Amino acid sequence: MNTKMILEELQRNVFAPYFEAALEKAYEEDVASGLLKAVEDAYSDADAYCVHHLTDEQRTLLTEVENLYRENRAYADRYSFICGIMCAFEQLFVHGDRQQYDFDSSVQKGICTMPGMERHCEFYKRNSSILEKSDALMETLEPEACEHIVSVLCAWDQRIHSNILHSFYLGYRAGLAMMDEVRPMLSHQLTAKKLLLEYDLGLTLPYEFREQNRSEAAAS
Repeated sequence: MNTKMILEELQRNVFAPYFEAALEKAYEEDVASGLLKAVEDAYSDADAYCVHHLTDEQRTLLTEVENLYRENRAYADRYSFICGIMCAFEQLFVHGDRQQYDFDSSVQKGICTMPGMERHCEFYKRNSSILEKSDALMETLEPEACEHIVSVLCAWDQRIHSNILHSFYLGYRAGLAMMDEVRPMLSHQLTAKKLLLEYDLGLTLPYEFREQNRSEAAAS
């Protein structure tokens, strides 16, 4: 039995195209709800502007930047999912409020910022290339065009952040499901920690705010 090959195949099945499609759908739902709409509207405006005002060479460079973002998004999605599993089992086996593998520690600091990003060699290399290529592009542009390029970059940063947040939570829920396969209802011991994590991720609101939202919806 080739254990390494089997594990790699299992991982490919877990991160099948459906996984990325589900994350993109979650992002689209957030945009449709209005949460992230402003940045995406700015991206659409920038896209329309670039088609008519950038040269072929400038558009090619911008396409390279966006493709690098896509590769980094896919890598970060997979990493965040695994971090979510780690978070679930840390909650089960490690007592206390402080966690090493919560979203901020394992994802935000572990891959999105320095020095944690450096250990993800290909991700770091692509991120450096994004910075270099976007700087080189903006050096050839007028201020108005530069503002549109910044809108493109901001949209991709937002897309990646949205994806890794949802991916982390999916991994976390996968960890809870694994526990319950071994011992039914085991994850119920973590309900308080689960609710706190969902609040930290912005996936739920305190009851007071939910009451307020219902009142506002009824009034309108």
